[in-house]
Amino acid sequence: MLFRSGNGNENLGEMAVEFCVEPGPDTTPARIEKTSINNGAPVAFDTTEANLDIYLNEPAECMWSFEDQDYANMGNAFDCATRIEQMEWDMSYKCSTTLTSIENNVKNTYYFRCKDQPWLDAGNDSDKNVNKESYIFTLQGTQPLNITSVLPNGTVYYGSEPIPISLKVETVNGYDNGKAMCYGGEEGYENMIEFFETDAAEHQQELNLIEGDYSIYVLCRDLAGNVDKTKAEFTTSVDRTPPIIVRVYQEGGLLNLITDGDSDCRYGINTCNFDFTTATEMPFD
Repeated sequence: MLFRSGNGNENLGEMAVEFCVEPGPDTTPARIEKTSINNGAPVAFDTTEANLDIYLNEPAECMWSFEDQDYANMGNAFDCATRIEQMEWDMSYKCSTTLTSIENNVKNTYYFRCKDQPWLDAGNDSDKNVNKESYIFTLQGTQPLNITSVLPNGTVYYGSEPIPISLKVETVNGYDNGKAMCYGGEEGYENMIEFFETDAAEHQQELNLIEGDYSIYVLCRDLAGNVDKTKAEFTTSVDRTPPIIVRVYQEGGLLNLITDGDSDCRYGINTCNFDFTTATEMPFD
């Protein structure tokens, strides 16, 4: 053999490949090496059909059924590569079909069997090897994925810009009790950014925003392909009004302050003009 690269470079010496073909009849049936859809994979809610490719170790004809039965009784055929020149790059042979009657939220089971040596005519069927046991293939039907909660909503106040926001999403149902990947974006459901914390039923993305009105598009997708969409709509506002102490009283040996909003309070004992950042923090906010 001689080899030449795409740039025209050739190997300097010849290489010989030797192999032996064992004499005698073929007594081994075809074997399914891999499938285009993982065995046991989930499918999206309301999916009724799935296109499937299987790959065999030799040319064969294959059939499938909803029941485990003999090859001759299976009523659904694969479209199979039966000639040497149809071999795949990995030396396998592809068979294609469409699996039907997929039901939601249950395990859908299918049975495959194959018969090799398809080049022999029907009169030589006794020389062909047929699978005695079925290859069992399943697809897991699912239910819809639902987004049940999106936060924040309303108006979020903060003392300065940028305003820190925790965008939080909760998902339920779907393939795995709400486990999904969530994405967000301000320009619609295209070119979205994956949440920093996701691949679960609770999802979170930290944002630093300026003051204004926001509509953030949210899309979540589970492993089966179930999708739900929503929008987080909220307003961010810088709170420029300091809190007002509306009441001061002593109770149980403690000094109590009541303010007109959520506040952090601190005190000084030497002067009224003290720096808030270095003052003593009141322990019970």
